[in-house]
Amino acid sequence: MDSYESLERLDEDKVSREAKEMMDFLASRIIGQNHAIRQIADAYEIFRSDFREPNHPIATLMFLGPSGSGKTHAVEALAEFLFGDQNAMVKVNCAELKHSHEIARLIGAPPGYIGFTDAEDKTSSHPILSNWNIYKHHMEFFHQKYKAEEEEMDVLEAERYKIGQQRAALLKRAHEVRNLIKDLPEKQKNLQNEVDALAGDPNLFADRKKVHRLQGKLKELRKLDDSGDVYGKEFRNVLTVLNEMAGKIKEINEKIEKLRAVFGSGILDWDGEGEVPKNLTGIVLFDELEKADEALHHLLYEILDKGQLVTSNGSEVNLKNCFIFMTGNVASEQIAQMLNDNRLGFKKSRSVFINKEEIGNKIYEAAMEAAGEVFPAPMLGRMDSIEVFRPFNRSEMEQIFDIQLRLLDGDLVKKSINVKVEISPETKNYLVSRSMKHMEWGARLLNQRVRKYIRLKMIRLMITKQLDPGDTLVVWMEGDKMVFSKKATKTAPDV
Repeated sequence: MDSYESLERLDEDKVSREAKEMMDFLASRIIGQNHAIRQIADAYEIFRSDFREPNHPIATLMFLGPSGSGKTHAVEALAEFLFGDQNAMVKVNCAELKHSHEIARLIGAPPGYIGFTDAEDKTSSHPILSNWNIYKHHMEFFHQKYKAEEEEMDVLEAERYKIGQQRAALLKRAHEVRNLIKDLPEKQKNLQNEVDALAGDPNLFADRKKVHRLQGKLKELRKLDDSGDVYGKEFRNVLTVLNEMAGKIKEINEKIEKLRAVFGSGILDWDGEGEVPKNLTGIVLFDELEKADEALHHLLYEILDKGQLVTSNGSEVNLKNCFIFMTGNVASEQIAQMLNDNRLGFKKSRSVFINKEEIGNKIYEAAMEAAGEVFPAPMLGRMDSIEVFRPFNRSEMEQIFDIQLRLLDGDLVKKSINVKVEISPETKNYLVSRSMKHMEWGARLLNQRVRKYIRLKMIRLMITKQLDPGDTLVVWMEGDKMVFSKKATKTAPDV
């Protein structure tokens, strides 16, 4: 019997650099939902390796759980990581698809109805689920990311065209000079014969006209001799310049090919029609899926099964390079009741603290049971994964508060506003504690408080000129009241 103990052990949980970068970024935006983050990163890693199923989207994930737990925010964070913009996705608000005929908004009106467009009509707007709408965000990000390279390629293309025009003119001149050089021996021979005939005339010197004519022919002959040298030199110079131009064009072509390799095949020229370049990816989010008419479920079967769908005018939409997300608030009332009865991080009685894992398991069971009642089993079975988001405890709410402050600092930097924000521990504790009184709202209430009591107040202080560039806004507590102060910019004393 073979022994396996001597074999080299491998680390099957080690992830690629790209997946690690994605996980770290998502973890900096999404708190307490590590399993969902791993599902997204795993799908992305398989997609990048090109070992995925050929006729399947990158991932098909359903997010369930309490309101405000980060389901939609997780998708927005992925869009920010991939495309630099949290809104860079096709977001389908399923609350607007309560009737079967409203599905036409996704794939276009059927033939014979108002709004139907022929597939050959390039002037009409695209339906929501079209190749262009799905992948345009990656296109825009791609062009923004490689803007310098695009500009360089435009310059190279213009230079190549200019050199090409000059080269064409030089080739024409080279052809002319070559013909002139080619005709010179015959002209010289004919002219020499005329000179010899005149020189051999016994009456030459008796006729002054013949003498002048001979002198003219001799001069013309010397000119032809000189022209041969001039034309020969010009021809050699033209050939030298043409060789230099050929080398320059070759160099430009190599640079352009390298730049095109950066962009990927077909991306630069893609206009939303025809085959989607394989380097493009997209995100489609069906938000609050339970609010849509059942007709949407049938549309999803096609997407989940084949990674594609056909619009009303017969155009094929490729979703194989897409993350497909669905969020749902099924069992929302039951979950809200659980959270109101069991505030995480607070005492339920004098001796019992609520365990996040315990309440999380109850929420999982409630959400999965409700999902089975609301959504057809064949659709749920086609999902890669159904993730139930857990509620936040106090520690996680504090992390979310810190993230909101980092985002505020980031916004100030982006807008070149030289103001810093400093929040006292007591202020942080005050805002987090008040937000946790309604855990059925998740982190939404905390985000609202940060926006209302910090961001808005800071904007007002800047508008009223109470904060100057270089100042630090300090928010602290005086009893149960928030106080806004500033640390003024220190200026060097006059010498």
